[in-house]
Formats: sequence, structure tokens, C-alpha cells
Amino acid sequence: MAITDAMQRKLARVARAANRRLERASEGQRAALDYYLRGYHTREGARGTVFQQGRAKTEREYRARMAELEAFMSGESTTRRGWEELKEENINKAGETLRGRGYDLTDEELAQILIETGGAKKAGKAFYKALNNVQAARNKKAKSSGDDFTGLTSQEITEAINSRASGYEATLAALKK
Repeated sequence: MAITDAMQRKLARVARAANRRLERASEGQRAALDYYLRGYHTREGARGTVFQQGRAKTEREYRARMAELEAFMSGESTTRRGWEELKEENINKAGETLRGRGYDLTDEELAQILIETGGAKKAGKAFYKALNNVQAARNKKAKSSGDDFTGLTSQEITEAINSRASGYEATLAALKK
């Protein structure tokens, strides 16, 4: 079966729609999408990875590219709403993991730490130092107010992240309750 002009037009139309979706992606979403699109029929464009819009040479290539485009367009994390839901879900999972390791941080506090430090992969030891500093500040505030459910304001979280305590001091302060 030969590839018709209608099939080529459909391929180009879907590729343009997918590329527009890529253009509208936020910075963090764009980095994740670039990672996931490595094995797809893509190329490096002016603004990063984009889908190929050119004509398919064979029917097999056409089917493979259409399958990739349909999978991409049906993915929830490729839309802004889906990306926000995915980020919220990941913060909840990370919060549960950290609470299992002795941290008592709310999801909002964890989200701010992730935004300010860039996460464990980007910040490395600085991320864990920030976690310990915020946990220590939270413990100190809870101890002084007598209420274990006292949360930190965003300003207090920023101050705790930027505190000059060493990693060792921050860990000790976080462990003391």
C-alpha cells in the first residue's frame, strides 16, 4: 500500500499539533518531555526536541510515526493540567517516602523546598541539608508554640533553607524533637 497525500497531510497536521504542545510546555515539563521523546522520530529544533514533520518514505515509517504521535497526544502529562496533576502526585509520593524516613513536612513545605533547591538530583547534598534545616525549624516552632501541627510560612521555609548550619548540625537539629 502506497502512502497517499492525505496520509502525509494527516501526519504533518498531527506533528504540528504535537510541536505546538511542546512549545507551550513549561521548563520542567519540557525537560521531562525531552527525556521521554529520545526514542521517537524527533529532531533538534531551535527550542529543543520537536517531532519530524517531513514526509514518511515508507508505510512502516508512517505507521511508526503516527503511533508515536498518537501516544504523545493522548498522554496526560503532555498537557499543562496533566503536568500539574503529575507534579502534585509526585510531591505526595515524595512526602510519604520522607515521612516514612522520619521527616514531618507538609506537601506544601516539600514543594517549596523542591522549587528552591531543584530537587535531590540537581542540588545533591544541598537538598538534604535543606530538608534537615526546614525540619529543624519546624521542630523548633512546634516546641515553642506547644502545637505539633504548626506549619511554617513560606518566608520561614526560605530562611531555613538558606540558614548557614552545616549538614551535620542540620541533621542533629532535625533529629531532636
